[in-house]
Amino acid sequence: MAEQRMPEKMEKIDIPLLEVKQSNNNNKSEEEGGVCVVLVGTTGTGKTTCLNLYTGHSLPTGDSAQSVTATTVAVKDLNHGDAAPQWVDNPGWSDTEGASDQHTFKDLLRHLQTNKLSLVKAVLWFVMPTPRMDAMLQQQARYIDSFTQEDENTREKEAGQIWGNVVIVGKGKLAADLAMDTQGARMAAQQHNLHKDPLALRYEFASDEVLAGTTEALRKQSLCMFTKDEVKEEVEKVMASLPPPVKVVFSNQKCLSCGQKGDPRLMEDMCHRESKRGHTGTLEQRFTKHK
Repeated sequence: MAEQRMPEKMEKIDIPLLEVKQSNNNNKSEEEGGVCVVLVGTTGTGKTTCLNLYTGHSLPTGDSAQSVTATTVAVKDLNHGDAAPQWVDNPGWSDTEGASDQHTFKDLLRHLQTNKLSLVKAVLWFVMPTPRMDAMLQQQARYIDSFTQEDENTREKEAGQIWGNVVIVGKGKLAADLAMDTQGARMAAQQHNLHKDPLALRYEFASDEVLAGTTEALRKQSLCMFTKDEVKEEVEKVMASLPPPVKVVFSNQKCLSCGQKGDPRLMEDMCHRESKRGHTGTLEQRFTKHK
């Protein structure tokens, strides 16, 4: 039987490593963090409009492929009391003239960390209706999944838990049923957690002509067109059915190659950001035949 022997001389490994720094969890209020609702998705799918309807704000909105929201912002809910979660809006993904999706997601995470908004009640994922899972939905699902990663200091399984608090929001209607219109996004989500099926809803704002020329049942059930008050009611229903908030854990690590410190998701793309172990040299084979 072939025997493999380690080289006699071992050298120091010259590859980037991440050194874990223990965080201080003595401050209970800091550990628990604030509760928030995060809005993500493709530019022009109605994130800010939904925020305005639900919270009572009047942030600028738009329907084009260029994002109107320039930076990540967190606002208080003016309609549901002081104990209601803050709503976090940020520039849309796939913006034709904005920053890259990766930069936008880092800015969102950094905003949550800076403002101690570590408990996510809901992630409202705004998409265009489609039954197909494309590359854009897969990339967006990867960003959403990275909200909750494994925490080595706990015994619970945090990875993938964010999907129980995700709500897929479709802009308008293409297919006859809701499941088909949100199938593409749900397929992308199931690549990360098969056991969580995100809640979903879809709507389009009814024009004055539609309101005047159709019955309420036809407008809502067949055309999937709602008034602003009806959209608010639909969002309130789905928000009330969500489980308790999920904690976003920010780790404290140091890259031994470039010296960056903090959460690996927020580090600049300068080198490796994965913990690696190994040795230099080659293995020696002593026998030529297998036994």
